[in-house]
Amino acid sequence: MPLIRQQTLIIAGLDDPVVPLANARILHRLLPHSTLHLHAGGHIDLVANAAELGPVIEMFRKRQ
Repeated sequence: MPLIRQQTLIIAGLDDPVVPLANARILHRLLPHSTLHLHAGGHIDLVANAAELGPVIEMFRKRQ
């Protein structure tokens, strides 16, 4: 994974019962050009809380 040069946005919930937060932190460490965004919600917040997470994705996309 350290050879991957693509900018990558990693979004992880602090209250996610499906994917442990540690997974996102490991992924962030292994991808040299990654951005880690933590949010208070859980696994489905990308859909359920699009008003909060949508702008985060848009800001990341605009930096590319």
